[in-house]
Amino acid sequence: MRVATRAKTQSPKAKWATRLVGAGLTAAVAVGLTASPALAAPGPQYDAAVAPTETDLQTNPFCQDIGLGSAVQNTTGENPSGSGQLPLPDGSTIDFNIYPNNIDPVTPDGQLVDFSYSTGSTFAAAAVIVKGGPRANVYDYRSLGSGSIAADTTLHTSVNPQNDKFYGISHIVFCSVKTKYT
Repeated sequence: MRVATRAKTQSPKAKWATRLVGAGLTAAVAVGLTASPALAAPGPQYDAAVAPTETDLQTNPFCQDIGLGSAVQNTTGENPSGSGQLPLPDGSTIDFNIYPNNIDPVTPDGQLVDFSYSTGSTFAAAAVIVKGGPRANVYDYRSLGSGSIAADTTLHTSVNPQNDKFYGISHIVFCSVKTKYT
């Protein structure tokens, strides 16, 4: 009876060459992943009612881009600062305040945004988009029981991966809807 044996297909030199090529490819992939540009991140939630999500849009996103085409859209001017008001169709206003981020020692630079709808408003925010740098953070309140919110605090832009600080605010978009409780 003849027993089959496995034939040697590679010489010792060929095996080492294969191992070295494999090690080289592994190192190249590791270097490529390490050297690839870091992605921005939405950043912390702080005291906001919902966690921010970052948009995939590279342009300036608006209400229709996040599925709120029927919302009343109010946009601040470019590079807003300090306090301001935006008018609503019912004569009420969206009051907002932009201030330096002094609450987070890890990400001390950048700005935070608080907003509220004036007393008697028949509108509330279904979402707020805070744009800065090449990305934008979306605070989507549709997941809340009421589907909207009349005030929120500590909203911010995405984190710049180059310096781990918030991007400067280029503009803010409020997507307002009629409240269910008017």
